[in-house]
Amino acid sequence: MRNLLAFTAALALTVAGVGLYLDWYRVRTTSPGAGRRTVNIDINTEKISDDLREGGEYLLEQGGEKIQEILERRRRSEAEPQRAEGTTGTKGTAGGPDSPPPPKRPSPPTPDDGPRRTGTVLPPFIVP
Repeated sequence: MRNLLAFTAALALTVAGVGLYLDWYRVRTTSPGAGRRTVNIDINTEKISDDLREGGEYLLEQGGEKIQEILERRRRSEAEPQRAEGTTGTKGTAGGPDSPPPPKRPSPPTPDDGPRRTGTVLPPFIVP
């Protein structure tokens, strides 16, 4: 519960700071006299909606480009196995029935493997 409260406070402060920087609102104080203070908050809703629309369009554009890159890579990777399957299968050719299996790749380390000993010296405050 405390984490949720801290996150909400951080989010509110971030929005307040960004809003002030982007002129989404202005806070003005005046002193009419006799120990009184007047606070005016002007909210520019047109600027807010324009900025949010432009930001959304930018994110969609950038996201669309990334998605296109990912799809293109996937198409290329799917096309490569099809070329390998199209071999003749004669003796001595790559992918033939008598060819040796491809070498195994080492598996990536898991968190249970612990630190790797590569001969590097760790600082004294990091104990392996």
